[in-house]
Amino acid sequence: MQLHSMTFLCFFGCLLLLYYTVPRCAQKPLLFVGSIVFYAFSGWRNVLLILSMTVLAYAVAREIDRVAHQKKMSLAAHEEWSEEQRKAFSRRSRAVQRRWMLLGVAILLLGLSFFKFAPAVAKAVGTLPRLSSLIFPMGISFFTFQLITYVVDVYRGKVACERSFYRLCLFSCYFPQLVQGPISRYGELSATLYTPVGFDAGGVSAGLMRVVWGYLKKLVIADTAMIAVGTIMQAPERFSGVGVLLLLVLYTVQIYGDFTGGMDIAIGCSEMLGIRLRENFLHPFASTTVGEYWRRWHITMSTFFTDYVFYPLSLSKTAQWVSARLRHVLGARWATQVTVWLTTLLTWLLTGIWHGAGLNFALWGLLNGVVMILGEQLARVFAPLRKKFPHYYEGELHRLLCCVRTFLIVGLLRTLDVYRDVPLTFSLWGSLFDLRQYGALLDGTVWSSLGLSSGQWWLLAFGVLLMAVVGRLTLEDGEVAQVKWGAAAQTPPRWGGRFRDALGRRPMLYAVLMALMLVVIVIFGRYGYGYDASDFIYNQF
Repeated sequence: MQLHSMTFLCFFGCLLLLYYTVPRCAQKPLLFVGSIVFYAFSGWRNVLLILSMTVLAYAVAREIDRVAHQKKMSLAAHEEWSEEQRKAFSRRSRAVQRRWMLLGVAILLLGLSFFKFAPAVAKAVGTLPRLSSLIFPMGISFFTFQLITYVVDVYRGKVACERSFYRLCLFSCYFPQLVQGPISRYGELSATLYTPVGFDAGGVSAGLMRVVWGYLKKLVIADTAMIAVGTIMQAPERFSGVGVLLLLVLYTVQIYGDFTGGMDIAIGCSEMLGIRLRENFLHPFASTTVGEYWRRWHITMSTFFTDYVFYPLSLSKTAQWVSARLRHVLGARWATQVTVWLTTLLTWLLTGIWHGAGLNFALWGLLNGVVMILGEQLARVFAPLRKKFPHYYEGELHRLLCCVRTFLIVGLLRTLDVYRDVPLTFSLWGSLFDLRQYGALLDGTVWSSLGLSSGQWWLLAFGVLLMAVVGRLTLEDGEVAQVKWGAAAQTPPRWGGRFRDALGRRPMLYAVLMALMLVVIVIFGRYGYGYDASDFIYNQF
């Protein structure tokens, strides 16, 4: 069941009605049953899979908690132990907890890796035809990562072990986040997931507006851009040079409208249920560097790899061993720097592999890591110029140029995802420097060959402008400060709080905006009988 299908609209409408009709004590069991029904549309085998993985996470977390409880009881019962004995016992208990944590994470990752990479390997080898046709379970990456964060956070002592299996199942199966995230953490989601709520007209109306806005971005803007992107992808050699530049822009529009549209639907539906999901985007195209971009785009994924991959790798014994060996050759400062670079590249390599098993994804990840490292080093090189010309470097012109540069770099790297052929992608990158082809932008030949009418091009341009305006209206005070390193781990401010409050005080304006968006969706949206509505892009991950 896709979030943009009529089936989902009927399903959610019935669920919402029942949710506020049944007694409050029955709301969360109803939500759990509804989540199972939602996921069952992708196949009952997938339901058994997510429940099995939840059982594993539940059992491992209980064992970690049991060891912690035994340690506490033993230390209290043996007051005669010396300080050294107490420390030794604590270290042994911690080692047991660590083994349980690693076992749970390893099995969860093994299950994810099997479904993600076994079909590609079997297809390449050609010896296991059954595996090559294996269907990728919907949302497996997202609920696997959520269960990993839960197990690790219990081990770290950040959250208490959940003793109710039903409650943990609701955390892993909660349906709005199953399709493409956000990747929720137990400590955040549990604050509102398990609390019964009364009907809140303000929350329901605000959530509904966000859902409709998400449908507009997906069905009108993203799926219109998809037509031109598909035309270029079918004949990449024909659309070289200027076609690559157009693909860079159009695919960025498509994936932004598609992904953020899905997030708006998921978060809006949750808000209508009185549940708060974490924001996943903070105006990424306002980023001046690639590093800042990834702290604004798909925040829950970026912080997952930062908190559960980068930092553990940086603090691991292997990293310390490498740093110690390099210190003899490079000195303390450069040894630490090189170790951080290697850890960054490894983290981004794993991020790329998570997106897909192909060489293009691995290269995409590595190049993002390289660009981030180069950006940090160049910032140090140009630091004296910043001090010498503060008016320029702190001005809006410089910021705008940096935003355009970041947009082009990220978009160019993203073409590795579109073409999926590394040699072809590199050759097409080279064609960008053939300036003779750019005349096609002025004579109109390239625009008419991409499958969109002139009216659709104007619609797409207006849609991009509309997303920019809404983004500006929903910009919150202090958001820019929250995208610095480490601050992204905190819950961002509620989306468009001031804008929503203003609409709440003007019900007529709210009604007009809702009506306009619904009319645009009905007239220009790509849906209905005979149309194969495109799936959300991040479903494949």
